[in-house]
Amino acid sequence: MSRGETALRESEARYRDILESSHDLVQSVRPDGTFDFVNQAWLRRLGYTAAEVQGLSVFDVICPDLIPNCKALFGRIMNGESVPDHETAFLAKDGSRVVLQGSMIPRISAGKVVATHAFFRDITELRRTENFVKDILETVDEAFLVIDTEYRVLNANRAYCEQIGKPRAEVIGHSCHELSRHCGGANSPGGEQCVVRQVFATGVPHTAYHDHPAPGGGVMHVEVKAFPQRDVDGAIVSAIEIVNDITERKRLEDQLHMAQKMEAIGQLAGGVAHDFNNLLQAILGYGSILQAKLPPGDPLLSHVEQIMLAGTKAAELTHGLLAFSRKQVVNPVPADLNEIVRDMCKILERLIGEDVEMKIACAAQPLSVLVDRSQIGQVLMNLATNARDAMPRGGTLTIGTGSLAAGDVDPARAADRPGPCAVLTVSDTGAGMDRATIDRIFEPFFTTKELGRGTGLGLSIVYGIVQQHHGRIEVASEPGAGTAFTILLPLIAGAPQRRGAAEALPAGGTETVLLAEDEPAVLALLKVILEQAGYTVVEAADGEAALAAFHAHRDAIRLALLDVIMPKMNGRDVRSELLKAAPGVKILFMSGYTDDVIAKQGLLEPGTELVVKPVDPPSLLRSVRRALDSP
Repeated sequence: MSRGETALRESEARYRDILESSHDLVQSVRPDGTFDFVNQAWLRRLGYTAAEVQGLSVFDVICPDLIPNCKALFGRIMNGESVPDHETAFLAKDGSRVVLQGSMIPRISAGKVVATHAFFRDITELRRTENFVKDILETVDEAFLVIDTEYRVLNANRAYCEQIGKPRAEVIGHSCHELSRHCGGANSPGGEQCVVRQVFATGVPHTAYHDHPAPGGGVMHVEVKAFPQRDVDGAIVSAIEIVNDITERKRLEDQLHMAQKMEAIGQLAGGVAHDFNNLLQAILGYGSILQAKLPPGDPLLSHVEQIMLAGTKAAELTHGLLAFSRKQVVNPVPADLNEIVRDMCKILERLIGEDVEMKIACAAQPLSVLVDRSQIGQVLMNLATNARDAMPRGGTLTIGTGSLAAGDVDPARAADRPGPCAVLTVSDTGAGMDRATIDRIFEPFFTTKELGRGTGLGLSIVYGIVQQHHGRIEVASEPGAGTAFTILLPLIAGAPQRRGAAEALPAGGTETVLLAEDEPAVLALLKVILEQAGYTVVEAADGEAALAAFHAHRDAIRLALLDVIMPKMNGRDVRSELLKAAPGVKILFMSGYTDDVIAKQGLLEPGTELVVKPVDPPSLLRSVRRALDSP
């Protein structure tokens, strides 16, 4: 053997040793497709022995779905073409799929291709991981996309395409700024809002919030986060952007903020109205006494009537504030919502005028709700008045009732008690409102009317009444398209209650009454009313004084008329002490707050009879007589 042949064989052995020790899969294939050589890594990964590979064709191990492509590629290499980067998949002996990536080159001898050489890297786990991640990204609701340094979209998942309403083909390769719609480009006036630009500039994650036009119309609120992707050298090559649709979350946050604002305003309005009630009690009470004392035709009578008229209007404003703050007194009884609507028809027709057509569409079945009839009537009058003002050239006012079964009521819409609801709808064909107006319509004193045409309390009263009835009110309106108010009220079991005849004014009495009230003007007024009716009054300015006065006149006192909230000792504690001393004494409470508000504070048990201030003399005397005559 010549020295050249020996050197050649040594070189071949050396290269064979290198190939056998390589972790890559190496193969050589003859022109007929059979294997000429495979290395140990190839045998281990595919599970064959060297003997089993003898006579085996490359087309026997290629995955069946890739055979046509493999044959075309094999033909190209046999024609002398090299393939520097190719991905394929073989079937291992156990039937598993092995994904390979590498290069293939022809082996040429004497100007003729005598074999094809291939060098593959096993990327099965890499592809499995990528597919796993891809499957996750395709199933999650968050929108993901990958953006290169030229702001082109390299990849996007299903959620993103659905979010912007475009197929993937119209997303991949396009500028992200064309798709985002919140800024014109990375260097545009709105470019500082671009989180990807911030990532590329700073190298750290960035978050921003934007309003996008929704595919179906309206506005979509989104939270956008971007994170850098780096190469092995640490250079940023792309950014991952995550886009979350937070429209619903934003809506709930806005509702919470509105509720908090309304609660704060309500507390202020309720406190002012409660104190003002005490002043009105004195004004209206003494005015009522003067009216009764003055003979017909007395020139002072007209002045007293003007005082009473002004006081009554002030009381209406006060009631409006109390209704908004959910502190107005309600007298709920089981009632048919359809009956309330029908009873209000004549009043509403006179209220809205002849140029507005009114349509009533009541449900066929009775709708039993626990409501204060007068306050639901107030709701209808306020909404009808607003509708009339929104239709100065005439239009149509539609009032309808219906019901929602428990399964049809979204818990978020059902207020305090999710379940079957009665639905009251009041809609008009008027001017409508924009979003900014809708967001403020329930605020007290907010009005879009010109000066002198309304106090701005109408809708705040409606809001307060609905809330106090454990209901919910919703508004749908657009400029030029009219307005619809929808009110949900919990349905109750049982038949509605019919209204009875008004109670006749009672006579007074000769019993002794303990009167405890911390407001001097109110105390003086109530004392006058009771004494003129024949009662003997023992007065007290606070809870401790009430106890002392009772012990001093224990044998004479038959009824204790107690303000619920007093200095030093509240009405409930006074009652407890009185009943210990004299179990048979009658107790009657009075307050400017509602019974449900007082019950929530633990001052009275639910259902306790309450005289509500400001109280007119006849109502006070009826309550006192009823308490004295009770068992």
